[in-house]
Amino acid sequence: MAETGSLAAIDHAAFDELVHEALAHLYDLAFLQRSPLVDMLGLRRDGGGGTALHRLLVEAIEQLKPPREVAPDALAWKTYRSLFLRYVRALNAGAAARELGLSPRQEQRIHTIALGAISALLRESRPIGQTDPLTSAAHVTSSDDERVLDDEIATILASERGEVESFAAIVQGAVATINPVLAQRQIEAEIQIDPALADGTAPHDLLRQAVVQLCLAVAEGGGPARLLVRGIPSPPAARLTLALDRDPPALPPPARSMIARRLRIAERLLGALGGRCQLLAGRPAAVEAYLPLGVPPVVLAVEDNPQVVQLFQRYLSGTVYRLIHAADADTALTIAERQKPDAITLDVMMPRRDGWELLQALKVRPETRQIPVIVCSVLRDRDLALALGAVDFLPKPISQQALLGALGRHVPAARTLSDLPADGPQAC
Repeated sequence: MAETGSLAAIDHAAFDELVHEALAHLYDLAFLQRSPLVDMLGLRRDGGGGTALHRLLVEAIEQLKPPREVAPDALAWKTYRSLFLRYVRALNAGAAARELGLSPRQEQRIHTIALGAISALLRESRPIGQTDPLTSAAHVTSSDDERVLDDEIATILASERGEVESFAAIVQGAVATINPVLAQRQIEAEIQIDPALADGTAPHDLLRQAVVQLCLAVAEGGGPARLLVRGIPSPPAARLTLALDRDPPALPPPARSMIARRLRIAERLLGALGGRCQLLAGRPAAVEAYLPLGVPPVVLAVEDNPQVVQLFQRYLSGTVYRLIHAADADTALTIAERQKPDAITLDVMMPRRDGWELLQALKVRPETRQIPVIVCSVLRDRDLALALGAVDFLPKPISQQALLGALGRHVPAARTLSDLPADGPQAC
């Protein structure tokens, strides 16, 4: 746990980790008794600290339970039930997802928001005097505001079609958005993004808003000055630093409070993506953020009909997937062996070698046998497709919902920057 007086973002991250560990050991009272949370939350240490912490965690989960008038399928109910199922009922992630009627990916996204919500609730009960002024100022954002923000984040993350964009484009767009504010403060922005981050992607809405908040936090230092925004790879993450080219004089309390508030919002946005942010040590108006960027899952469409390829391109545009294309079986086999796509959609009726022959060839080669193949055909031969090794079958014509649903069931999460092949996948 960070020591008292450490920076707000570090303190929050360490506190959140302790909460997550305690929830994972909810019925292990001996473990809970030893948790630093017992002291931090002012609980009794006379042999009953573990019991008190157990009770507090269960009560905190119940506090997140929405009123009965809230619709059963609302996000508030999903976040509450995710915590209840995972910890009170001690179900694993797969079982919780089934109970909620969500895919494992959706449940994990909801669960991330739920963990953030219960950590924030417990932070509010932390005894006064155990945080520094900057940490306390971070709570300028009210609990109601934070829950509204969490709902908005959950709405984006729960969507299988969350908009993604390149890291560089997101940062450049965020800085362009606040240029009028920077100009008023006599601050000129300079952006330097390492080319190695060119293939890194992230959810557009969340990262853009986080970068806006970080830029505005640094701009509290005032000008005239240059705002240096630098992005470099720090596998499996990207490291983004934002700092003025000069250290401002001692910041007045209102400016410190505003920096803390903006950091708090950025921390929540980045935390939903598995990232974090913090002030740079010894710098009153300089921040750094880490974001685990994903390399978009690559889908190889093996299809000799250009209209179907164009349809798939439109379906996958703006999603987490990148589409590449092969018009015949021989080309598809070469691409599959060289680029190792995350999934293959396979037409059956093709000239020379048909889809059945290609499917068998893919499944006998060690380099390609693990790639999930989704057969797409007007022929209603689902049983044959599965018997030959396909993971799914989609009858043509194929809707966007059907394609995204199949990919969501069988395609692994985005790879990290360190997994990207040197030459990268070639888009169609």
